[in-house]
Amino acid sequence: MTVTTHPIEYSTAIEASADFAAFCELHQPRYRLVALLASRNEAEADGAVQAALGELATHWDDALASPSVSAYAWPLVKRRITDPHPALGELADDVLLGRILHLTRTQIAETTGRHIPRQPIPRRSRSY
Repeated sequence: MTVTTHPIEYSTAIEASADFAAFCELHQPRYRLVALLASRNEAEADGAVQAALGELATHWDDALASPSVSAYAWPLVKRRITDPHPALGELADDVLLGRILHLTRTQIAETTGRHIPRQPIPRRSRSY
């Protein structure tokens, strides 16, 4: 799947700071992947990401004051994107981002702001 980045138009009256713009540039493509998976419609996906980042803009000072901006932002963004699609919203982040969207553990950590532990590979039992 090719990821196309679309400029975000904020519906809030908040002027986006350089750090917020940088955050959006880094995270928007992954947020859009989740939104496209949820909606399967580009216009709906773009609208969901725009709304999510617009909401984040209103809480940007709180996000900056938190230990991890990504960890602050991800639940807000995930809720906005997946609310119309409850089954997708209930998936664990490692399943949604790792197994479905095939992001690496590092990419998942960057997106969610949380360390994703390495999963042990289950051993297959041998039948003789």
